[in-house]
Amino acid sequence: MGITFKDLYENKECRKLIPRESGVYCVKVPDGMEVKFKKIPDGTQKTHNSGDLDNIYDKVVEKWNTLIQNNADTTILYYGKAKNLRTRIMQYVRFGYNEVDNHAGGRAIWYIEDNKILEVEFHVTSDYENEEARLINEYENMYNSKPLANINKGRTKLF
Repeated sequence: MGITFKDLYENKECRKLIPRESGVYCVKVPDGMEVKFKKIPDGTQKTHNSGDLDNIYDKVVEKWNTLIQNNADTTILYYGKAKNLRTRIMQYVRFGYNEVDNHAGGRAIWYIEDNKILEVEFHVTSDYENEEARLINEYENMYNSKPLANINKGRTKLF
């Protein structure tokens, strides 16, 4: 069980549960949540280069439908890595609350309605770069696609 974005944003004690060590993290759909999308994502007000939001929305929904057709594990939305898990995860959370624009990865999750109740899980490891790649590759090998919000593989952008 993970910690919700809302709890991390509102509760300083929850933030202290995330270590200031290197590792990987995963954004997940909580049990019982139905994923629905909205046209305008959270986290766009401070984004200097938000691009064509309708086009991105269409691609997010299309990728979601592909994941469903592939019987993918749609509880896993995004894998990320961090030199400092607490700092990086909080950048991600603050992006969703329109406070910062310094977390380019995983933006597709902000198109999900009720995204503040999504959960973050983490794992401490010094080999965080390889571990993130391993998790993404393992998911892609199983389901023929990366998790919803993982759009990059190395330097190659999917959309």
